[in-house]
Amino acid sequence: MTLLPEFTENGEKGVTLFFEAGNKNENELIKELENVYPCYSSVNVALKDGKKYIALEIDDEG
Repeated sequence: MTLLPEFTENGEKGVTLFFEAGNKNENELIKELENVYPCYSSVNVALKDGKKYIALEIDDEG
């Protein structure tokens, strides 16, 4: 399984990566994302357009 985001959103402090949760086990998906993206600042479940996503926030270090 590739862990590429469905889409991203730029914010004031950085970027948020959205991964479709669908029918997947959210806790397992979050653990996998934490291993692939160790630089994240926070992770949570978000609803966008009626779909469930795992939102992984990465702060801009620049």
